[in-house]
This record gives sequence, C-alpha cells and structure tokens, in this order.
Amino acid sequence: MPLDLVLSITGAAASVGGLVAVLASSDRRKQIVIVVILAFVATTTTVAVLGHLERRQMLRRTEREVVGLLGNSTRTIDDLYQHLLNVPLTTISEALDNLIEQGRVSHRILELRTASGEFVDVRGYFLRTGDKASSGIVR
Repeated sequence: MPLDLVLSITGAAASVGGLVAVLASSDRRKQIVIVVILAFVATTTTVAVLGHLERRQMLRRTEREVVGLLGNSTRTIDDLYQHLLNVPLTTISEALDNLIEQGRVSHRILELRTASGEFVDVRGYFLRTGDKASSGIVR
C-alpha cells in the first residue's frame, strides 16, 4: 500500500478519534477550533484517497491500452507515447513496469538504423506469448 494512502487513512482515523474526544469537552471555543481542524484533515484525507484511486484507475486503463497496442508487434516507449493521447510518459513507464512484473510483457534491446545510417540501441516491448516473442517494430 502506498505511503500517501497509509498516511491519509491514519489521518482520517486520528480525525475521527479527535472529534469524539473534543465533543466530550465542555469548552465551546476549543470545540469549534478543533472541529474546524479535524474537518480540514478529513477533507485533505478524502482528496488524497480519491486522487490515489483515480491514479490507479488511470494506470489500469493505460495497462490495457498498452497491451492492445502491442498486439503482435514490438514497440518502443516513444511509439507507445505517440499512440496514447493525453497519457503522461511516467504513467506509460509505470504501466510497462507493472506489465513486466506481472509477466504479461517483456522487453529486449533492438538495434535500429536511423535515417542518417547510424545504428542505435532501443528497448522494444512485446507481449509474452509462451516461448514465442514478436520481433517486428511497427512505426
């Protein structure tokens, strides 16, 4: 579980616990100040949790799109980035890392020739389909 989510949940628990203790107090001004602070903490926690859930949803959607784009071909991260509109490069990279960790995608270094005739090494990503691996790059 990500640290920001753990801290958010801990903050929410502290807010609830503090609210119960404050409402038992008899000092009205103290109650108001603490209720406002606890409401701020609860709001911040809610925003953090919702942000985390939205990020996870975007990552899962990007993973599905990457798998769809790879199909029977090998693609570079730049090629994936060009096809995945409005998806940050960091999200694509994280999706590839997750897919590799899950064993659904693999990668290898490919040697490509540039327009000027120079050879460069690039990392190519492809779907794992048993022992067979695709080797064609689609541009």
